Amino acid sequence: MIADSNRKLKKNGQPIFIERPVPSEKQVEVFERAVKREARQEEIDDNLSEIYLDKKGKMVDVSHLHHEKSSFLVSVIKRLFVLAVLLVLGYGFYSYFSNKSLDSASIDLAISAPEQVKAGEDFNYTVHYKNQSKLSLNVLRLELKYPDNFVVSAVTGDGLTPVSTGTVENYFSLPSVPPGGEGDVIVKGKIISEKDTASLLSADLSYQPGEFSTEFQKEAVASVLVNDLGFDLNFEYANAALVGDSNEIDLSFSNVKSNFLDDFEVSFMFPENITLVDAPVMASSTLAATSTSATSTSDVSGASSGIKLSVDKTSDLIWRAYGLTPGDNNYILPVYYKVNKKTDDSQTIIIRLSKKLDNGKSYVFAEKTIDLNVMNSNLNLTLASNGSKNDNTANFSDTLNYSLTYANKSDGPLSNVTIMAVLKGDFLDWSSVKDVKKGQKGENTITWTKEQIPDLANLAPGEEGTIDFSIGIRPYDSSDLGKSFTVQSYGQFNVNNRQGGLNDSKSNNIITKINSDLNLTEKVLYFDENNVPVGSGPLPPKVNQKTSLKVYWKIENNLHELTDTRVVTKLPDYVSFDDNNNVSTGNLTFDSATHSVVWNIGTLPVSTYQAQANFNISITPSEIYLNKYMPLTSGSTVSATDSDTKAALSKTTSPKTTKLEDDNIANLNNSGLVQ
Repeated sequence: MIADSNRKLKKNGQPIFIERPVPSEKQVEVFERAVKREARQEEIDDNLSEIYLDKKGKMVDVSHLHHEKSSFLVSVIKRLFVLAVLLVLGYGFYSYFSNKSLDSASIDLAISAPEQVKAGEDFNYTVHYKNQSKLSLNVLRLELKYPDNFVVSAVTGDGLTPVSTGTVENYFSLPSVPPGGEGDVIVKGKIISEKDTASLLSADLSYQPGEFSTEFQKEAVASVLVNDLGFDLNFEYANAALVGDSNEIDLSFSNVKSNFLDDFEVSFMFPENITLVDAPVMASSTLAATSTSATSTSDVSGASSGIKLSVDKTSDLIWRAYGLTPGDNNYILPVYYKVNKKTDDSQTIIIRLSKKLDNGKSYVFAEKTIDLNVMNSNLNLTLASNGSKNDNTANFSDTLNYSLTYANKSDGPLSNVTIMAVLKGDFLDWSSVKDVKKGQKGENTITWTKEQIPDLANLAPGEEGTIDFSIGIRPYDSSDLGKSFTVQSYGQFNVNNRQGGLNDSKSNNIITKINSDLNLTEKVLYFDENNVPVGSGPLPPKVNQKTSLKVYWKIENNLHELTDTRVVTKLPDYVSFDDNNNVSTGNLTFDSATHSVVWNIGTLPVSTYQAQANFNISITPSEIYLNKYMPLTSGSTVSATDSDTKAALSKTTSPKTTKLEDDNIANLNNSGLVQ
């Protein structure tokens, strides 16, 4: 048949083409759908075959299928599972939309306040809030948590309503805040606390966004530092007290500025065996005795350079002091006490200064705890170092000037008295000791007997004397790391070679801390240390011609961290600051108002043992300087506070001139005289 068909399709040996109709696109789509349906039906049949065929491949009789009922317990478990799934989904949706609402209902909350204030100075905390959401914020409640020793005078704000929650009004309601709305709550008051005390105010603001009943909360905190009392306060005392004798503590008020603490209370806390007493009667004394009667007024004059400070004694242990006037005066408030009997080798006295307000409350702004060594002795021995009876500070290369005072407090003479000064310190230069009495030097000691001081052979009752001597502190060297940077000093005695208890035969103990070895080097150069020109113009300088030079500063410090570090030099009027400066740390500026160059460093850690800065200056000499040296700097000063000893440090360089004292190359042909 195929061959016949082929024959029919040829004529005279040529193929014959038969015209047939081509299917349309729609017909093709219908055909493809039919093919897909047929394929899907075959797949279903295959799946049903797997279901209805038994293991032997025969059809199962579905008319007799057995239905096994589920148990009641299984049904309950299924229902609980479905319920749990629904609850989880519901909680998820709730959390999502709640968080979304929280994000959309955010509020800004901030507190602004001065960084530093004086004790007792009025200032404001400003609590600022702003609605950053698209929803109105309702039911606003503000809780303020005040710092200790903060005295509130007023809290104001638009729509602010106090909510009573106790004795302190620190809880308030605020009106609703529309989208974009904002407001301020101003808290006015003052902090009465000790110097260098940081105080925190916190504000908690709760609110409800839009129609939500959910409450949200925002918190803000601000810190204010009490950096000044308005005066400098020091306590001068000996830390050793002789039983039965009048002992003195001096409260010194100096550098008095405008302050908010004048008219304050001084209160005392003593053990039972210690009492306040009147000033001792001494013919040469400049001290006015204080009155012991209640509410009486007395003018208390200070020792040495002190001036009068008015005092009312409202009770034996509470005094009211007033009369501090701004200025350079030094006010002394002497306090005299007596140890009536010895109950312990060591006892404590506490002196507290506080400001009492009209509301009857007292706020402490200074407190001093004095630890005493109580001595039961017939010889009173008191040591002072550089005029101070208590701990102090000193610099490397300083001289420690000591005064060791002795007095017979017994009713009879004391024979063969030996007095010894004990000085312990790695940096004491014993070769520098100066002693008019020529005591015998031993290991860490200087001893005086009747051989050096004839009166010690038989010291009469009431007889007293003073031994003055000095010793230097040697300079610091890089090999000294690891040594002790303190000096311990005290006096000691015995009578007839019979020394009593160690504590009863000692003077007060003084610890002298050695300050960090801060040093400033200044050079003015035309050629740097590599012999490269860093200056320009004629050298020596010439009249009406400009000469430029470079100033180099180098700070060195090894022992303690420094704060408030800065270098200042005031340039002569004819010296120009030409900028072109460079610093390794901090920043260097020129103050045109004072014509001074200032290098502010701030904190200088021990790890930064060296800091450098340099800048350019120039001069154009006028004829009045012809054949003269021209000063270029009047001396530069570095100042800082030692973080360990708390001492204020300062070093000043020598003035520099056109002689360029530190420039070895320039000195070869530079006389420094203006030509």
